[in-house]
Amino acid sequence: MSRLPHVDYPIDRRARRRPFAEDCKAEYLLAFSCKTRYFCPFCHAKRLTEWTVWLSDELLAPVPHRQMVFTVPKRLRPYFLWRRKLLGDLARVAARTATQFVRSTLDEPELSVGIVLSILTHGSLLNWQPHIHALVTDGGFRPDGTFVRLPAHSTAVLTEAFRRGVLKLFVPRELFDPEVAEGMLAWSHSGFSVHDGVWPDQDDQPAHERLARYCARCPVSLERLEYDADAGTVTYTSDKADGPTAGRHTFEATEFIARLVAHIPDKGQVLQRAGTGACPYCGYYANRTPSSRSAA
Repeated sequence: MSRLPHVDYPIDRRARRRPFAEDCKAEYLLAFSCKTRYFCPFCHAKRLTEWTVWLSDELLAPVPHRQMVFTVPKRLRPYFLWRRKLLGDLARVAARTATQFVRSTLDEPELSVGIVLSILTHGSLLNWQPHIHALVTDGGFRPDGTFVRLPAHSTAVLTEAFRRGVLKLFVPRELFDPEVAEGMLAWSHSGFSVHDGVWPDQDDQPAHERLARYCARCPVSLERLEYDADAGTVTYTSDKADGPTAGRHTFEATEFIARLVAHIPDKGQVLQRAGTGACPYCGYYANRTPSSRSAA
């Protein structure tokens, strides 16, 4: 192979590579950012660190928080794969459900609930599994600024409200008929789930940052990935201890890439949201100005 030329050739930004002399077959690919498209572990890790520090220092109020995870049944998941805008609608339904649940449980309709939403689409093995992680204040703020703590509760009502909210989302868009939604309401095991059993200590700032990073984590973990160049296979270790996705699984390299690229968001799609998700100016955190954050 001939030596690389010393001439300062222009960069072809579309191909992201530097062209060389015609008789040289070498190619030098230039590193570039994934432009906040979320799927690159290196870029995402840096942004995630900056984002969680901002959450901890600037946004999150010094009150208890809990994580709420909203999942939908397998019957509905393909709709979110081919209609990516539904992911934002799903986040709004989750936020409204959490807000209404806190208000109704405490019987205070004027409460303002702080919510930070993260839209995730991946399961343990990069399978398509759209769900919402929400970091929610464990209670709400009265108009005078007093914080009211959420008491012990069951998630059954919360799950049912989320189920009905999602089905109401599908019917007006004519994704399926009202009869289908009514039939899904009759399922004894609906496939909808809301889990809110994780809440860090109020004064444990590192725990809040770890939880926020987990809620917005990258689809792929390089620490759990092994590539066999000779066999052309990728072995990926699940983060689950039991269940059908637990253990180590081997994929053809092309199959693994196909799984990964399915999680690349559309250009401009927002995956982390503060507020209720109904609009950018709703919710306790969305309404907090820098001065009010400093005062808090």
